[in-house]
Amino acid sequence: MEKMSINEVRSLLFRCAKEYKIKLCDRQFLIIFKKSSESDIYGFFEAKFKAGNFQHLSGIEHPSDKKNIQSSAGFFRKCYSNKLSNSEIIFKKDGTTRLKLKVLPYAMDFVKLAKMVGIPDDKTAELDVSFMSGGIKYCLGFRKDEDSNTYIPVTLLDRDIRTICTDTYQILGIMEKACGDQNSYNRIRYTAKNIDLRKLNLPDEIKNRIQLSENKD
Repeated sequence: MEKMSINEVRSLLFRCAKEYKIKLCDRQFLIIFKKSSESDIYGFFEAKFKAGNFQHLSGIEHPSDKKNIQSSAGFFRKCYSNKLSNSEIIFKKDGTTRLKLKVLPYAMDFVKLAKMVGIPDDKTAELDVSFMSGGIKYCLGFRKDEDSNTYIPVTLLDRDIRTICTDTYQILGIMEKACGDQNSYNRIRYTAKNIDLRKLNLPDEIKNRIQLSENKD
């Protein structure tokens, strides 16, 4: 990635914030994957995306001036409304911010581009994530939110998921509902090629969370 000017970074953040609002923010997803290619063993995890998660994915830090420190949700709102100033864009000293910004647009299309789920290997233990999800161009790291018993995105990597996970599994389907909705998932957002979720022998812990009565978008 060529080095972007601060104005180009702002434009990228503004554009991605608008996509995040439309595609991910305040939405909860059920990611269903196959744990074995030789038998019908399926796994899943539930991921929710809130306004405050956007800043973590961007890699931008809070301003050091305490008078200007804002919440992560406030950072997102400023990006969404095109009000974030140049002085509020601070890159991490370890160089990871530019790497995250490089693949931030891919993350906005998580539902469409995520093809695999993986368990991080020992080399990424410092990330403190339970699941990685993505593909060959990028991957998102998810950590469990004990309050809601779901997983939240806490990091974004410019890496092929297969290079940082001990095992990877094909995503078969992704279903969606609004955050806080106590009803079953009934909106299918993605299914892998030649996969019909209605025909899979899914375990009860998945069946009890879904209602397969709607057509895929």
